[in-house]
Amino acid sequence: MNTFTAYADAFVFSGAPEVILPDIHRRDGEVILTFPARLFSGRKIQRLRVVASWTTVQAPAEGYLFYPAAFDQGSALSHFTLRPDAEQDSRRDSLSFAGVGGCADAVMVQILSGNADSHFHTEVQGGIYRLCPVFDLDGVEPSEDLVIAYRPMPQATYADMARAYRHYQMEVRGCRTLRERAAERESLKYAIEAPELRIRMGWKPVPTPEFHQTPENEPPVKVVCDIAKLCALMREMKRQGIRQCEICLVGWGKGGHDGRFPQQVPSEPAYGTVEAMKDAIREAQALGYQIVCHTGSMEAYEIADNFDLEAMAQRRTGDGRCIPMLNDGYARAGGLSGGVPYVICPKVAYEKYAVDDLPKVRDYGFSGLHFVDELTAVATWTCCHPQHPCTRKEGEEAYRKIAQRATKLFGGFQSEGWLDFMNADVDYVMYTSFRNHLDPSVNPLFDEMIPLWQLVWHGLVLSNPNAHTVNYPLKGAKEHLRFIEYGGRPLMYLYSKFGERKNWMGDLDLRCETETDIPVCVTAIRKAWDDYVPLHHLQYEFMENHEKCADGVYRTTYSDGTQITVDYQNRRYTVEHGGNVHTQSV
Repeated sequence: MNTFTAYADAFVFSGAPEVILPDIHRRDGEVILTFPARLFSGRKIQRLRVVASWTTVQAPAEGYLFYPAAFDQGSALSHFTLRPDAEQDSRRDSLSFAGVGGCADAVMVQILSGNADSHFHTEVQGGIYRLCPVFDLDGVEPSEDLVIAYRPMPQATYADMARAYRHYQMEVRGCRTLRERAAERESLKYAIEAPELRIRMGWKPVPTPEFHQTPENEPPVKVVCDIAKLCALMREMKRQGIRQCEICLVGWGKGGHDGRFPQQVPSEPAYGTVEAMKDAIREAQALGYQIVCHTGSMEAYEIADNFDLEAMAQRRTGDGRCIPMLNDGYARAGGLSGGVPYVICPKVAYEKYAVDDLPKVRDYGFSGLHFVDELTAVATWTCCHPQHPCTRKEGEEAYRKIAQRATKLFGGFQSEGWLDFMNADVDYVMYTSFRNHLDPSVNPLFDEMIPLWQLVWHGLVLSNPNAHTVNYPLKGAKEHLRFIEYGGRPLMYLYSKFGERKNWMGDLDLRCETETDIPVCVTAIRKAWDDYVPLHHLQYEFMENHEKCADGVYRTTYSDGTQITVDYQNRRYTVEHGGNVHTQSV
């Protein structure tokens, strides 16, 4: 490869960018860039963007860039072709590697330190492609050196580099295989062999008509699945021969979904009594089903009986004051079911709320992969509250402790997103991106969607590919084939639809309005079970390769030699293993 050079553009809050040169040394064939934390003392740098010669490519050229795309797009590949100028930023602390692949100068880029503050910036400007690690420093000296590794891997593909990143996660970050962990936890073994059914039992209006809710003005919960309907549904599942299923009750607590967090108990009385809820949990288990629930450790609402303004995160204003932090996106949209959404400091989310309240949830009898909302989907933030200051890295450590506590109490942990800082403590994520496709009309940089997350984490963490493969048996061939191509664990969701403005899981919903709908609803769940039974053993295997065979045809290869080829043109997939070939139309 050519001589390696690198520099960083340091963007400050006011004034022109500075240029900072890193310390550069070689180690075991890699080039290591280090920006010592002391460099940033007193400099008030907002953002650091690293530009390196090995990831700067003049088009047209052989090969491609690959990278975690913007938060709703999954991961992407961009060939070195001439195209209009474009750029994109990945989510902070999503996959911490990217690279140049498919050419003699292929190189893997991995952020080794400063991950909590980092993301990738990808661009093409005037035919020149750049892949740039970025650190969001927010004017604060980082708590650790910022370190990036550039590893030459001639002719390597994105799948080759994903394997290298997986090896790092196992050898350095302590991640263990599903096979190893399932041998120790029966609840995880059960989940690996079973589809997931989430049931949203009820909710208050979104956006809320009452931004500041009190017991006097709190809107009533809309009940769509009370305890009687839940029990009828489970009995029909048993009647239709669904032997295993993990059921997750969403909005089961007081106030319904997002109704009173961080308050977790009691269960919502509009569904039935507390004893009736506990009886339903016992019945689910007697029918052979694993049953868990959904709790929240990120947002908080004034209506909660344990709301404490001093437990909320604080952010620093332009004039240096610290004020309570709101989830601005939800607040601008009119609030969530519980009203104005405050953000809980991650430290307090663990030390106060998870420690105190998760045992109360466990006492209902839930057992399995407990779900805590958003922890693997939203990067942490800095809290400047003087009583509990928290850096992003400390926030990540707190979220890992919540996951570990859930596993100790319930038998496992699941959440909903694509960030990988805590995957050593995660068993399942309900989607690894929002979208089922890349849209070049949104960003001309995108050429192909690739299963980069799955190439790393399949065999270590269970997953459903994206929000649109939720309820895939109700949807089209594209959703079904994407689910197969990405090696998913089925996620069925009763009442997934939040409304026309917040409908990120698709227009087709699994609903059960009347008693006569129950068998029809269960038939869709049975379809997911039937699809999954012949394939669930692959959850124990690594995804070793992924390749494009032709337009609309992709092949995934697993560590046991199984190859699955999906054909979007002809709406079918083929499973090959040990000389056996099976083709299934969808």
